[in-house]
Amino acid sequence: ANDARIKSNLAQMRTLSELIYDSNGSAYVKTGAGDVATCFTAATPTAAQCGNATILANATSIKNDLTNLSATVTSTANATAYCVSAPLKSDTTMKYCVDSTGKTITSTASTCASQVCP
Repeated sequence: ANDARIKSNLAQMRTLSELIYDSNGSAYVKTGAGDVATCFTAATPTAAQCGNATILANATSIKNDLTNLSATVTSTANATAYCVSAPLKSDTTMKYCVDSTGKTITSTASTCASQVCP
């Protein structure tokens, strides 16, 4: 059940990433505005870093749930792409990953290289 929660949370992060993209005028990262990676990985991101207060509230709720599951989020982003991953609870060597291409995968790769899942 915990792995399902992690996967669900990352699926929600995918939706939030698209909301950040829309609020930035078609960019996942925009100087002085929303930034997918910062929103999901900073200890205390601001509403501006997440695009707006609603996205921040949702991202914070998701991050808190993942923290309760001991799942640390890894995220990279640039203007045209993003990648978010977190380890599964049942086997922390396995990472669940989602990215802007629509890819969803579970693998042992630990990072999102070049803003895409391995």
